[in-house]
Amino acid sequence: MERLKMVEVESSSLMLLNEKQRQWYEKCLGEIANQVVRALLTHK
Repeated sequence: MERLKMVEVESSSLMLLNEKQRQWYEKCLGEIANQVVRALLTHK
């Protein structure tokens, strides 16, 4: 039973980490998209 609790805690931690990484990647992609748009607009 103790092992199950440990696995559940680890699973919860990994899910939280995954969500934080997803948010970070989305932020980075948004920043890259903004830079691409700015570059395209300045080179017209």
